[in-house]
Amino acid sequence: RTYFLSFWTIADILSICLALSSTVAMRVQFKQETINYDDITALRGLLATSTGLLWLRVLSLLKSINSQLATFVLAIFQISRDILWFLVILSVLVVAFAQMFYTILIPSQCASNGSGLDESVCSSAEYYLKTYTILLGDFGG
Repeated sequence: RTYFLSFWTIADILSICLALSSTVAMRVQFKQETINYDDITALRGLLATSTGLLWLRVLSLLKSINSQLATFVLAIFQISRDILWFLVILSVLVVAFAQMFYTILIPSQCASNGSGLDESVCSSAEYYLKTYTILLGDFGG
């Protein structure tokens, strides 16, 4: 039971399932006579996820070949697991500050019709982006 719930086993099973499902989805999508390239965003997401999982399988293979590389890969995963809660707290703080900036800095014209203003000024997504750039060190206007 522990073997089936390990990270590498789940990654292997998911990569195989997603590779097969993305193959089937590509065959169905491209079997049509006219292909609408604006309509394949879900397929692109599926392909990106399966590509990432297939690269994890390559790491798993390299980990089994070289013991020094296995130590390095396991250390990277342990560091990633340890930093997870820090990233959760950081994300909560970024969202909190973005909402505070949005509340304080939004122009009063946005509450009315917002005529004459760019729509991005009234969008809360702009303030999330500003908060993130401040986190990265951009304090300029």
